[in-house]
Amino acid sequence: MTTRLVATLLTDTPEQAASALAAPLPGVDFVELRLDALREPRAQAVQALLALPRRVPVIATCRAPAQGGLAELDDAARLALLAVAGEAGAELLDLEDTVIDQLPASVPGDRIASCHLSRFMPRLTSLGKRVIDRGARFAKLAVPANSPRHLAKLLELQDELGEQLALVPTGRLAEAGRVMAAARGCPLTYGALDAERPGHPDQPHAQRLHDDYAVALLGPATRFVAVVGRPVRHSMSPRYHNAVLRGVAQNTRMVPMELDKLADLMPLVDELR
Repeated sequence: MTTRLVATLLTDTPEQAASALAAPLPGVDFVELRLDALREPRAQAVQALLALPRRVPVIATCRAPAQGGLAELDDAARLALLAVAGEAGAELLDLEDTVIDQLPASVPGDRIASCHLSRFMPRLTSLGKRVIDRGARFAKLAVPANSPRHLAKLLELQDELGEQLALVPTGRLAEAGRVMAAARGCPLTYGALDAERPGHPDQPHAQRLHDDYAVALLGPATRFVAVVGRPVRHSMSPRYHNAVLRGVAQNTRMVPMELDKLADLMPLVDELR
């Protein structure tokens, strides 16, 4: 299975989302609508948002404040907005796996069971399996990857659980991690629709994931090289090198890695390659 590119959209009003839904970025398979970003997160605004013409399916989600949500809504209020979104035609509804069973099965729309961690944890396999066991169309686990060792463990988990789990690395190595997870069977790869307003500070731009990495073309045979530095986000090396690599039909991608010490990476080179 090739990964699907999800572009996260944060909009204050439904009107601001019109152009993004009518003419999405190239390569985008889903637009994720963050209902908690609405200036007035109410049923009327959600209905107006879902009534806009769109060319790709949408994922409606409403983050809890504890998981980075932008509105002070309790679980009941968030579930009510997601129910409105489902009734209004959202193709997928993303809910935390701990509350997903509280949304009535009668609400239309496929489900994404998700779990977002604020810090890396060892022994993530059981947590990943718990999210998968919710029986949703997709299971998603977002985990910080702030070191090469964290990233290696997350990619090992993606290898283990395959397309059953959408692993979403966050943190300093978010961009590299998402590209590398896509090659290991991650079914959903998330990027910001608007580079100036990402879903979280380290979310890569969806257009970059498509244009610079061609994430939909990555697979088990893809190999990786890295440009390392601190800072490294400004580097144009991945764009230039990946254009050349694709031009000569090399199934290799260069990714950026922000590291304090090169020595942290060297023992893990073979695992991350």
